[in-house]
Amino acid sequence: MIHVAKAGCIGKMPEHCGPNPSHAERTEGTLLICRLKRKDFMEFFEYADILTSQEEIRNKVSIDTLPLFCEAVEAVDAAEELGRVIYFRHWGRFHLQKEDIMGGVRFSVPDCPNALAWTVTTGYPPYPEKIVLHGTINRLAHDPEFIAATQALLATLKTGLEANFTNEAGQGQAEPRPIQMPDLRG
Repeated sequence: MIHVAKAGCIGKMPEHCGPNPSHAERTEGTLLICRLKRKDFMEFFEYADILTSQEEIRNKVSIDTLPLFCEAVEAVDAAEELGRVIYFRHWGRFHLQKEDIMGGVRFSVPDCPNALAWTVTTGYPPYPEKIVLHGTINRLAHDPEFIAATQALLATLKTGLEANFTNEAGQGQAEPRPIQMPDLRG
């Protein structure tokens, strides 16, 4: 989380930054950017024990195949302006968009008031030899029912991938082939 504070914060630990702040000690005019170490972000992770490649994920994990891989997705329908229509078991009818990203694919729900999105990737930390499922919403906290439904979405996706995803060689043991990112910091 990035917190913008008044110039009076410079050089000391301001109370409004909460416990365990990690100051960047960078001033921009009269502002200081404080980076907080927060543990209450709404992020969700699952790890499917599948060796594969980003290309294979892109080819196999699509909006059309989500009902095969994920019990939390009941059906997929035709495209509309916001994306393909999808029916979630817990939330009902929404729109879904898919895009290719480094390591795999990202799904987003543009008409979700919580900006739900999740990625299906491989070849990168924390587990480059597995499929990493990472979900996010744009809230710091939410009601327990919504959190449980979001966790169930990723958990059933993990289970479905492990049960139904086979690599192109048919063995489920393809070598991961991560894309090496150039170091652009220098």
